Order: sequence, then structure tokens, then C-alpha cells
Amino acid sequence: MNLFRRLSVLSIVAGLLASTKQVMAQSTIELDLSASSKFGEQITFIANLNSPLSIQSASILIHDSTQVITRIEPVTFNEQGVSEFRFDTQQNLIRPFTTVLWRYELTLADGSKLQSQTASVRYDDDRFAWQAREGNGFRVHWYHGGDGFGMSALNAGSAGMQKIAELFTPDPSSPVDIFIYANESDLRGTLYGAGEAWAAGHADSEAGVVTVTIEAGADQNILMEQRIPHELMHVMLHRQVGVGYKNIPAWLREGVAMLAEVYPNPEYDRFLMDAAARELELDRVELRRRNVVRAAELPWRAPGGAVVAGWSSSRPPAASRP
Repeated sequence: MNLFRRLSVLSIVAGLLASTKQVMAQSTIELDLSASSKFGEQITFIANLNSPLSIQSASILIHDSTQVITRIEPVTFNEQGVSEFRFDTQQNLIRPFTTVLWRYELTLADGSKLQSQTASVRYDDDRFAWQAREGNGFRVHWYHGGDGFGMSALNAGSAGMQKIAELFTPDPSSPVDIFIYANESDLRGTLYGAGEAWAAGHADSEAGVVTVTIEAGADQNILMEQRIPHELMHVMLHRQVGVGYKNIPAWLREGVAMLAEVYPNPEYDRFLMDAAARELELDRVELRRRNVVRAAELPWRAPGGAVVAGWSSSRPPAASRP
């Protein structure tokens, strides 16, 4: 499609390893690195020296690959050459399922500087015992329900990818992880600070992670075929457009995501109009008033080429206009 273009994305790891002249001038040191996390509480980083060193000062550089933020904190090594640093994820917001990169910079007693290798850990939501199945270009994870539930989610993802392929070729090179929560309360525990208006799901497009709520019941398959394809579209659209994705208005991103749904939500027309009103900083009633197509303006051609020739009832519809 003419609206979409592919842009190269710079490697975060490469930027972290060689972003300044100072870093390039430093010698490297190989440390034994490990990390563990407790969701909603902390990430613990551990480094072990392989040989004794006289260290004057040391720092850990923690890089959030989703928000592209690097935090620098002082650390110490004990007599055994071990450093243990606990990073508070309540005070320092890290989005769930984010890949966190870290390395160390050491200044020795003689003033020379050393830099360690970079390691990574994913900050997973470890509150649940996740099950998983893999599809073409995505993985589904769930903790409530058996294999049949997982297969239904896998089928919904496949149907969504087919719908996306009708608009543009999706990029399955890095599988999208889809985490399915059993209720909104569990999901809201992962979305703090995200600012999403659609509480039933969220796509962290840069990280390639989707979180959705699927309540058990007679409608669960319909919910899967709405929510999973919708959020998958956000990730694939981000990959298609690249760095310009953030410049797409929220109402348009949501409208495109609707196109991937097998059973679109009938309330989305209202949601999109409300999102457009927020984007334009207009009262939603005023926005609707401005977008009524009057009889004297018929036939009216929309910017996308569609033509409004008349009305099927005595009540004129609202139409999106520039």
C-alpha cells in the first residue's frame, strides 16, 4: 500500500555497546553476569570478577529497550569480587515483558577504565504458571484453561495474520508474544503507566509483546478473534511503518487494527470518534456536529475516495471529514 513504507531500525544493542567516543576508548573485561526478577518488585543483577582487581569505582548501566532509557547506578564489589545490585521496579518503571540490557563500567586504582560485555534479561510477569504454543510468527501464552483454550487462541492469531496479509505483508521474522490474562484485574497489573484507553488489551509494538484479557465463557472464542488480531495488527503495522508509527494518530491506528478483527466490536465507531476528539482537543459532541454531512453537500466524496450519495433513513449519519 502507498501509505506504508519500510524503514531500517537501528540495533539497540549496538547503540549500547558503542555509542560514544569514551566507550570506544575503554578496554573490555569479561565478567560472569546473571540476573533474576520479581515482577512488580525488583530485578537483581549479579556480576563476578574472574580475577582480582583493584577497583576505585564501578557503575552499572541498565538499558530499557522499550522506552529507550539508560539508567546509571553506582555499585560495589566485595572482597570475593562479587557485585549484587537490586533495581527497584516500583520506583523505576519497567514495562512488563521488556528486554532489559545491562553492563558494567569499572575505574581501576591506576585510573584506567574497563567495560564489561552486555547481557540481557526479560522482565516477565512471573505471577502465573504460563503455558505456551507457537504459531507462524507469534506465540500464545496463557495460564487459565487447558490445551483447547490454547489452540483456540492459536487459531485466532492465525486468522488475524491472514487478515493483516490482505492489507500488507506481515513481518514474522521475530515472533510476537501474546500473553492472555483471565480477567481485567490481572491485566491491569501489567499496564500501569501505559496510558491505554482500551483496557481489554495492549500492544507494546516495539517489544513485540501483546497482552489481552479473554474471559472464560460462551463468548471467549469471539473475544479471541476480536482482541488477538487487533493487537497483532498494532505490532505488524509498527514493523511495516517503522519509526513513523508514533506519528500516526491514535484514532487511525485503532481504525487500522479494527480491520484485522474477525468479529469487529460494534462499539468501535464510538471509540474511534472519541479518540479523534481527544487527538484534536475537541469536545466529542462538537466533533460529531462538525462531521455531519448535510443534504446540500450530497453527493459528498470522502478523502479516501468513498462517496456518500444519500441516506437510507430520515436521520443523517455522521461522516469523517477533514
